[in-house]
Amino acid sequence: MEKLEFVTAEPLGLTLNWRDGRIWEWRIVWAGAKRAVGCAPGRDAGASGEAQAEAAGRDAADPSPAAKSLAQALARYAAGQEPHWPDLPLAWERLTPFAREVLVAMREHTGPGRTLTYGQLAALCGRPRAARAVGRIMARNPWPLVYPCHRVVGAGGKMVGFSAEGGIGLKRWLLGLEAGRE
Repeated sequence: MEKLEFVTAEPLGLTLNWRDGRIWEWRIVWAGAKRAVGCAPGRDAGASGEAQAEAAGRDAADPSPAAKSLAQALARYAAGQEPHWPDLPLAWERLTPFAREVLVAMREHTGPGRTLTYGQLAALCGRPRAARAVGRIMARNPWPLVYPCHRVVGAGGKMVGFSAEGGIGLKRWLLGLEAGRE
């Protein structure tokens, strides 16, 4: 069974896609003033983040405990504080072993407001020639912010490749928010 939930802490929102009791993925969206934590069962997971947010806001029901915890962490994050991301029921089985390794290494080796390159992340995972493969994994990261793919940049620190709604502008904004937290 699939359902969507929308978690917001202005100006950010996360559209959570649940499958079989686990969070399959979420998308970062810019949140509007009237958004709230809610869920929209049976919505089209292929819809745009804004369309999903609209649907979730319209059909709000009791949010899951995971959504409530994530909303609290997102609020701390958006306020420039340490978020203390909760332990969430993530669908890790959807990822290859290398993708799991890359996401975990990225989270462990980049602190708030800090970056590393795709090549550096590939090297941390023991595959120094796999920068492009790391880039593809970042583009498909199912859980941005908690697994902070916005902290991975191109060679020489170039701002490239952010698939979230808002693109490179949102990537810069997230890094700036985090840099102010230190």
